[in-house]
Amino acid sequence: MIVLFVSDGNCGNCEAVKGRLKKNGLKFTTSTDVDFLIEKGYQSAPVLQVNGALYDLKATMSLLKEFEAGKGLLKELTDGNINNEH
Repeated sequence: MIVLFVSDGNCGNCEAVKGRLKKNGLKFTTSTDVDFLIEKGYQSAPVLQVNGALYDLKATMSLLKEFEAGKGLLKELTDGNINNEH
């Protein structure tokens, strides 16, 4: 399961990540639960959650780059090699 935590304001990085997820055909939901992010120690959005693990912007961009190269966690997830249930 992929959740993209975004700010409820105008966030260029949030829109960029959302666009790349869509472009790559990745299924995800969005959340504006800022309290959850603060509770987890994050001070800014976007934050990507993949099967419960949280990734800041830099790590998210690395995950997307790996996916676009045909490897990595997101590729494994879409190939069904990772349990997609929560």
